Amino acid sequence: MKKITSIYILTGLLTIGAVTSCKKDFLERPPLDQLSEATFWKNPNDVYQAVMAVYNQLPGDGIIYDDGATDNAHAQYPWESSATDVSAGTLTSTTDAGWSFIDIRRANYFLANADKVTTVDAALLERYKAEVRFLRALFYSRLTNKFGDVPLITTVLALGAENVPRTPKAEVVKFITDELDAVSKILPQSYA
Repeated sequence: MKKITSIYILTGLLTIGAVTSCKKDFLERPPLDQLSEATFWKNPNDVYQAVMAVYNQLPGDGIIYDDGATDNAHAQYPWESSATDVSAGTLTSTTDAGWSFIDIRRANYFLANADKVTTVDAALLERYKAEVRFLRALFYSRLTNKFGDVPLITTVLALGAENVPRTPKAEVVKFITDELDAVSKILPQSYA
């Protein structure tokens, strides 16, 4: 009995010693199963992946139903899109008519962080940034066409700063045209 108790005590002491002898930063590592700020923005592929994440926000096939919210077409089935609610004027707080800033947030996040990667070709990085600025202008164009005045957000918002007032449509349209004019001088006429 004494021998078994001694083995348990010895095992417990070895376990405590092994756990406490680990490096102090052992538990302070970035997640190994997902991307994090500490592991991203390190190489040109990270920049490419971030650009693709912005492109991923382009509307899919459902964009055709947007005309159902106008006099141009008729969307007869409410499960096809929110166009039937928009055209009937029966929008509620639960209707998703496209009031989303995920696409703009992704674009702003890319523009705020892309310069962290110093190993990417400078010309390619400038092209990527111009493409993302173009996409952000497109996203704002869709928002202003649907809702008129919308918040104009051109930086990554801090937590707690999400309640941004609407900007007059004329200012947003000027931002869009200024962005398109600026990126037209950077982007190539065609791609190979």
